[in-house]
Amino acid sequence: PTDKLEKSFYHYAGQSSLGIDADDIFDRLFLENFAKTPWFDVEIFSGISRTLHKHTENLLKQGQWLARVQVHRRRIFFAPGNIFESIKILFGQKSDDIFADSSNPETFEVLAKIMRDLKGKAITFLFFKMHNYNAYRNRLIERGFSEGEDFAWGMNFVTEEQSKIKLQTGDFVNSL
Repeated sequence: PTDKLEKSFYHYAGQSSLGIDADDIFDRLFLENFAKTPWFDVEIFSGISRTLHKHTENLLKQGQWLARVQVHRRRIFFAPGNIFESIKILFGQKSDDIFADSSNPETFEVLAKIMRDLKGKAITFLFFKMHNYNAYRNRLIERGFSEGEDFAWGMNFVTEEQSKIKLQTGDFVNSL
């Protein structure tokens, strides 16, 4: 092993995508120089275009789905009680909204009963960090509920900026 790096461009993105932040000076420097290399070709540009198109289509589908939910269904929010006020601000509270506090372990059984009683008439938004969401998702699917029809991950409908809303207990995401 050598203690010196060769003179080259290095970029680590983590996970599976580049995760480029156009406002980050180092990411901009990387892009500026990458664009001058032989690797920035029609295939790369086509891939970027396909990815943007796919994301745009997904956003449109999410928006249409959310619009249908807002009009035709009751909403159930399953989240830690300390973020209820933020959810009311972000989603606009409706008089028939139901809030279930996920900090109480017994609440899940109550939630499942409410969801059974209102199946097809309500949608449940679950607010958790992804690993916790997956655990609840699996439990709901085992009970016959469908993701996207009966429940959804609430964080899909919160922008990065909105997720940083400050609460007495810290920011929105860290409060989950």
